[in-house]
Amino acid sequence: MLIKQILLFFNFLWTIHSYKILVVNPKIAYSHVNFFSQISDILTEAGNDVTVLTFNLDPTIKHPGAYKAKIIEVPSIKEVDDIFYSLLGNGMIWNISSNPLQQFKMMGKAIDALYNLSMNIFNDEELAEKLRNEKFDLGITETLNAFVTGNSMSLADFYYKTFGIPFPASFIPALNSPFNDKMTYTERFENLLSHYLLPKTPKIIEVSGIGIKDSQPFDDYWNKILSLRSKTVLVSFSTFTKAIYMPKDIKNGLLEVIRKMKDITFICKYEEPEDGTGKDIENLVINNWLLQSDLLNYERLPLFVTDGSMDNITELSFRGVPAVVIPVVGDQYRNAKLVERQNYSIIMDKSDLTNPNILIKNINTILEDETYKYNDKMVS
Repeated sequence: MLIKQILLFFNFLWTIHSYKILVVNPKIAYSHVNFFSQISDILTEAGNDVTVLTFNLDPTIKHPGAYKAKIIEVPSIKEVDDIFYSLLGNGMIWNISSNPLQQFKMMGKAIDALYNLSMNIFNDEELAEKLRNEKFDLGITETLNAFVTGNSMSLADFYYKTFGIPFPASFIPALNSPFNDKMTYTERFENLLSHYLLPKTPKIIEVSGIGIKDSQPFDDYWNKILSLRSKTVLVSFSTFTKAIYMPKDIKNGLLEVIRKMKDITFICKYEEPEDGTGKDIENLVINNWLLQSDLLNYERLPLFVTDGSMDNITELSFRGVPAVVIPVVGDQYRNAKLVERQNYSIIMDKSDLTNPNILIKNINTILEDETYKYNDKMVS
């Protein structure tokens, strides 16, 4: 009888599975690093043995790659540092046009950097042996190169074939195209050279919003700032298109908008506030880091001015905040068209920031037309 009871007890025990997982997290942009860091930490919290292989592509990123998983960090090489400085240090990203061909040339430089560093890693026999000895059950990596998938952006058009999906270029924009699904003949032709409703297979699992956490109460500092005026606008560009890299005429145009709209408090993310930018503007609050998700959840923050990175688009859509979207590079053009199509954002060309009246008009349009807020709330 006792033996039967013991067997019955073991029959009801859960079988616990733990896997050894390798996550490759290249430091190419902070939002990408943070996305894969959260995946790594979630898997670690679930009881898996997670190792993160991280390597520096953008030397300005200080994120460790993960907080709870084990880290293997590969140092950068001079060739990679030089390429990224040419992209970021001289403001090239802000100056490049939205033409898909020009965008591809720019992205080609980033891919060259990734290729050079990847080859350096692949030729490291000591590292290769260390990874082989770990006998990982699963590997997760960014889909930036076909030879080395998770993805913190939309699915790139060149991966459709990998998943066995057709890519009808007549109505699905390429990743870097500044179009929506209603294209002219000329735009369709450009789209061939360079997502909306599109075919997917069960191989693709979307986990959008995985990094958005519950909002936390503000401290006295932020409560005071948010109470200064009846309306507050958040201005924040992604870590890949930092505001400090803006050309002088664009930066001055943005500051002039803030000067003229004195009845609104503008909270701006600016990476080097110590350089004195905007110090004479009374209704401007500058910080090098913001609690962006918490601010977007504040009821008296009716508008977000941003660049259209997938991270920012996801947050504003999740929180129900309309936006003036100013795409700068890469998939931001496609992301901007996505929210414009749902009619809760207005797209602005970055070069138009030199004319303060254009941004002022766009801000007033969204603030005065409740349709934008309603549409975004429906999406959220």
